[in-house]
Amino acid sequence: MDVFALPDLVSTQDLEALLEVKRGRISALRKSEAGFPEPVAGSTPKRPLYLREDVLRWLVATDRAPVSALPVFDRPPSGKPLVQRRFRDSTKFVKLPALDGELTEAHVTRYTAGEYADPRVLTLVVPVGDPGAPRIQPARLRADAVAALGYGGRNGLRGAIAWIHPEGRGGRERGGSLFGAEVPDDPQAYEFGLRLKPLDAELVSHLVGHLLPYWEKGAVAKSAAALWEPRPLGEEVPRVPATHIPPALATAAALRRQCREVIDQITSGRREAPPVIIDELAQLGNTIWDTIVSNQFNWDSGPAPRTVPPGWVLPIEPALRTNTDPNPPLPKQPAPVDLFHALEWLIEQQDLPHGMARTATAFYGYPTSIDVLTVDCTELPEHLRAAIDRHLTPIPARDNWLHEALAEALGQHTAAHPGGGPAPAGTSEHAALGWQADTDPQSHPARTLPGHRAGDLLAYHVPRTLFDIGTPAVVHLFATTVGDQRRYGGILIDRTGALSPIPLNPDPAKPGHTAAELAALALGITEPLHLGRLPKLHNEPAELTQLAAALASTDHLEINWETLCDIVGPRPDSLEDNELVTRINDLYTWKKLTNAGLSLVSGPDLA
Repeated sequence: MDVFALPDLVSTQDLEALLEVKRGRISALRKSEAGFPEPVAGSTPKRPLYLREDVLRWLVATDRAPVSALPVFDRPPSGKPLVQRRFRDSTKFVKLPALDGELTEAHVTRYTAGEYADPRVLTLVVPVGDPGAPRIQPARLRADAVAALGYGGRNGLRGAIAWIHPEGRGGRERGGSLFGAEVPDDPQAYEFGLRLKPLDAELVSHLVGHLLPYWEKGAVAKSAAALWEPRPLGEEVPRVPATHIPPALATAAALRRQCREVIDQITSGRREAPPVIIDELAQLGNTIWDTIVSNQFNWDSGPAPRTVPPGWVLPIEPALRTNTDPNPPLPKQPAPVDLFHALEWLIEQQDLPHGMARTATAFYGYPTSIDVLTVDCTELPEHLRAAIDRHLTPIPARDNWLHEALAEALGQHTAAHPGGGPAPAGTSEHAALGWQADTDPQSHPARTLPGHRAGDLLAYHVPRTLFDIGTPAVVHLFATTVGDQRRYGGILIDRTGALSPIPLNPDPAKPGHTAAELAALALGITEPLHLGRLPKLHNEPAELTQLAAALASTDHLEINWETLCDIVGPRPDSLEDNELVTRINDLYTWKKLTNAGLSLVSGPDLA
C-alpha cells in the first residue's frame, strides 16, 4: 500500500501492508515506540483503528515516510526546514451555498503535490464581492459547500481546504484570518459541517511557495482576484493596479461618475441648475468616496508603507482620496459647501437616475427627514390609527426620489410579507399623501414631507423637526416589524387632537438614542437634532432609557406629556437650542434639569 492511499481510519492490516511486516511486528511497535499512534475511541484492543493524520505524523517522525507525506498543514519535525510541498495548478470561480440559502461566489486556487504518488489537493478559497455580514462562517464549512468545492464521495477530491477570510480594519491587529482542515474521505464524517481551525499563514505560504493575498473586507472584486498573480517567495509581488474599484467603493464610484455627468450637463448648458450646485455636487461625491477610503480601508494613512503579518502580502494598489489622486473624477474642493442644498436639489429632480439620490441620502440622510418608516396600521391601537387617518390628505405624486423612496419601502414590506401588501403605484389602492395638523387645511396646510399608502400600509418620511401643533398632550411610541427588522416610530398628539410624527430614528442603535430623542422632545428643542440619523444629544435620563428598552418587547407605549416632562425636568431659561444640547452633553450624569442643576453639574470634575 502507498502512504498516500491510507484511509481516514487506518487498521492493523493497513499498517502491515504499508510497512510490509507481519501482525506481530505491529504489536511490537505499539509496545516499544513511545510515539506510536493511540487507537481512536470506539475501536477494540483486538481491532484497533488509528487516525490517518496520527499515522502520517508517526511515519514522518520515524523516517518511515518523506516529509511530503505529512498532513497538509503540519509543520515538519523539529530541525527540518519549511519547504514547498504544493504547487499552483489552476484557478476558477465556484458558487457556494451560503447560510441564507443563496449562493455566494468564491475564487478558488488548486494546489497539487510535485510527486505523482500524492493525490491530495489543497484548495485555497477566498469569497469575492462585498456580501456585508459573513454569509459563510469560516470556522465551519457546510457539507454542501465542501461538496461544491469538489471534495467527498467516490470520485471527489482528497486533501485539504484553506479559507482566507477578508478582514476589516481590525484584522491587521489580529494577524489576518486563515482557516483550514483536512477533508475526510467519507462525507458522513462532516455531515454537520467541516470544522476549520486557524492556520499559520507563514507556514501555509511556505507550503504553497508564495505569500498569501491579504484581502480586506469589501476589497475582493472578482476582477482583482482573477488578476492577482502570486510570485515565488523572495520575489517582489506585483499588485492589482489602483484603477481597480473594490466592491465596498463601487457605489461611491458610481455616484462620482454620475455627479461628473450632471456637472458636465450643467456647464455645457444642457441642464439648468443654480451655479452653486456644481461645487456642491463635486463635494457631495468626493466626501462619500474619501470617507469610505479613510474609514473602511485606511489605505492612505501616511507616507509610511503599510505592513501585514508574516506570510501575507497586500494584493492591490490602494484607492486614493480625492486630495491625493492626481486625476480625480470630480474637481477637488478647497472649502466646505452646503451639501444639504445639493441633496434637496437631487431628491426633487425628475430626470436624474434615482440611484444618485438613493446613494446620497443613504449616506448623508435626507435634508428634511431622518429616514423612511413603513407602518402596518393594523398593528397600531385603533384610536391612534384613526388619528393618523384624520391627518393625511391626498397630494400629487411626483416622479422623484422623495416619492420613489416611499414606494420602494412599501415594496420591501410586501416582499417581507408575501401574499398581501400594496398595489402598484398609480392604482386607486396606492395613494400619495401629505400630513396635515388638523382637518382644517386653511389653518394647517398639507406638509411638504409626503407619505404613500397602500391598503393598511403607510410609508412616510420621518421629519427632522416637529410639525407646528398646539400644546402637547400624549406621546405614542410604536414598534413595527419589516421582515426580521424591528423599527421604531412615534406620534405626538396635542390637546385638540392634532398630531405630528416625532423626529425618531426608526433604527436606533441602542435604547439610549431613543431616550435622547424623547428628552429633546420634552425640552422643546426645535433645532434639527440629528446629524444624519444619529442624535446630537448623547446624554439622557436613565428612566427614559428603561422606557425605550421596553419597545423591544411590546408594540406600543403611550406616555402622558406631563409624565415625560417630569422625568426630564424643566428647560433652563435663556439657553438656545445648540447651547442647551452642548451643556447637556457635558453633564457627567443626568439629573432632573433645573436652572441651577444644569449649570452646576457640567462635567466629571464638578459632579
